[in-house]
Amino acid sequence: MGMAGCGAVNAPPITPNTVGMDAAQWNILYGSGMPSHPAASQPGWQFDMPAAPGSVHYVVVPFNATEDLTGKTLTITFRMVSKEPLYNANVETGESGPPSFHLFLEHQNDDFTNQYYRWWCGEGGYTLGTQDNEAITLSCPLTYTSWSSVYGKVDQTQFTGTLKNLGGVGVTFGGSGGWGHGVNLVGGTAQFQVLDASIDSSAPTVTGVSAGQ
Repeated sequence: MGMAGCGAVNAPPITPNTVGMDAAQWNILYGSGMPSHPAASQPGWQFDMPAAPGSVHYVVVPFNATEDLTGKTLTITFRMVSKEPLYNANVETGESGPPSFHLFLEHQNDDFTNQYYRWWCGEGGYTLGTQDNEAITLSCPLTYTSWSSVYGKVDQTQFTGTLKNLGGVGVTFGGSGGWGHGVNLVGGTAQFQVLDASIDSSAPTVTGVSAGQ
């Protein structure tokens, strides 16, 4: 995968234990035909879904944890504003649908060599096109049973290690074979708008485990 962006430019410092909502803090990574960062909007930020052959894969903000995150909840409120969209998850060879995105956690200093440095919430996902043009909130508890690693493995010790060394949070786009393998449009238009994001002690609304990559 080619990297489209790799670090916030002129971004404000990350407030400890807070998911930053400044557009410049968020990084759009590993895709093509995409800006390095989303555009600011009120509230939150947004970007246009790329037309093929472009693609969007990872959208991540750094997270500075200085307190125990065990038992807290990752929540993102978003809206996919679309008009006659034809979403495509067949970006990488052999990938298939349905096109979706999922809540994502990343260990500090992840270089894609450690399978336990990236985690996905199985039920903290959205299938593109199913409820477009509505504001939707996804939440997932930061408990190990709700998250799986690159090869779909659930591991309490490894997940706890990531929470103690959390480097970033966000979403990844992909298909059923790999939740970070990318999505694009082969017709219509769509704009991804994130209205709010947080890690706090609120009650979770979804749980579950499934494979991501």
